[in-house]
Amino acid sequence: MCVIRKFIGLIYWFSVTLPLTLIIFFLISANSTLFNRSFYLDVINDPAFYDVLFFTELPPELKASIPDLPQNIDPSVLRDAMRLIITPSYLREQGTQLINTIFDYLENPNSEISDLSIDLRPIREALNGAQGEAFAATLVQGLPACAAGEAQTASSSEIMGCIPEGMSLAGAQDLLLSQIHSVTANTIANYELVLIPAHELQASGLQGSFAQGLQSVIWLALIPLGLFTLLMWRIGAYIASSNKRGQLLWMSFTLGAPALLWFGIGQGLNTWAETLTTNEATIAQSSLAAKVAIDLFQLFASKVAQSSFTIVGGVALGFSLGLFFMGLGTARPEGRGRRITLLSGKSKRDEATIGDGEYPESDDNPIQAL
Repeated sequence: MCVIRKFIGLIYWFSVTLPLTLIIFFLISANSTLFNRSFYLDVINDPAFYDVLFFTELPPELKASIPDLPQNIDPSVLRDAMRLIITPSYLREQGTQLINTIFDYLENPNSEISDLSIDLRPIREALNGAQGEAFAATLVQGLPACAAGEAQTASSSEIMGCIPEGMSLAGAQDLLLSQIHSVTANTIANYELVLIPAHELQASGLQGSFAQGLQSVIWLALIPLGLFTLLMWRIGAYIASSNKRGQLLWMSFTLGAPALLWFGIGQGLNTWAETLTTNEATIAQSSLAAKVAIDLFQLFASKVAQSSFTIVGGVALGFSLGLFFMGLGTARPEGRGRRITLLSGKSKRDEATIGDGEYPESDDNPIQAL
């Protein structure tokens, strides 16, 4: 009887409880990552995010998109110079502003959306101050000397692409600094780089489909589906065992198995992402832009694994262990009739336990305790 009950309970778990549990895990993970602004803010505030952007050389595609920037400069020198101007605090501030603007719009159907833009004025202020002098001093180290007859850009409206013949390094630095001040005054004076205009966001219809769709569906589905899953989980325990100890141990197993699976998926995702970034063949065949994209994906995947799979699986596994120890601490079920074997070999009721007017209960237990 015991084996049959467990076999039926196992079939019930595979067909009903396990799929429902995994769906609940997925909804909780999605709500804590993909549809949660705190998750994206955490990514932006991670120091590794800044290291990914500036640890390697700037991609040629990015260099070509920056106006008035010398294209023949040493990429590693340009990277070091850019780090003096585009600081981690600046990136965090601009990234936080973008994320808050997007989620304010997506979560509030009645809010007014502004342009998704990056404020370049702090960069101008940095270039016009002491950071600008350090920027020019670093940048000039990567400028090649002008070849014989090569036209060097030495006007005040463009940045020089090489050091003129006979000009000292200090003179080139002063000239470069004056050109940088001129370019910043003409190009990014009170200027914001608009990524997506507000009217394009409003025309996309993303607001309604997100705020009233995906996020609402998750919250509306999570509570009733969670209660239904809890009920099915409890019914499965009743099917597998007839006593409290067996039910607690069964609930521990049926929760612990998917919890370990979810936790393992998170660890596997993190390991796979790290393997992807450290694969030398993949990096060697990729452009610098692709390398940066791969590193950003690795950071994002690591955050997803930590913030959703690992946490959800770990918390569920903790509950499973709690149920397991509760089950171990519950007394095993025993037969109701208590016998005392006499010297004659015969057995009789322990009459001391039966009061007047009471009748002994049956010795047989129709359903053996698990």
